[in-house]
Amino acid sequence: MVSYATVAYADGFLGTLLGTDAWSSASAADKERALAAATLAIDALEFVGGGFLGRRTDPAQERAFPRAPGIDIPAAVQQACALEAAALLEDSIDPAAKRRTRDIRQGVTAVSVGGVSESYATQTAGGVGGRPLSDPALSLLRPWRIAKGVYPIR
Repeated sequence: MVSYATVAYADGFLGTLLGTDAWSSASAADKERALAAATLAIDALEFVGGGFLGRRTDPAQERAFPRAPGIDIPAAVQQACALEAAALLEDSIDPAAKRRTRDIRQGVTAVSVGGVSESYATQTAGGVGGRPLSDPALSLLRPWRIAKGVYPIR
């Protein structure tokens, strides 16, 4: 599967950021799988909440990007893919993150244990296996998103 970012690109980009230890310690095969999953999650946004601005450059292309009038995958989309892949890897090794992902997928909105509670915002912004995309990835994709019920004036 062709991903929006290569392992080499993601290594270079994520190597400049804090909080990407799970990415740094992952095998090349796990990085490839994480990038593939992140690409699928980004593509899923095309069918949620209004989709993406523009149209696919080629109607037969497999991925949502590139989008006309451009011919390249924007750097922000590559960065979002890398950030989402890193978040997926982090979630895969963090037991608390695994629990949160399971709870969100099952529709849990709040959890309390003793005097500590945690609540989850309802998010329908796409994701893989019920897991919403990470906030940094969604923020980078915002310029290409169409808000549901809002249409650009041309």
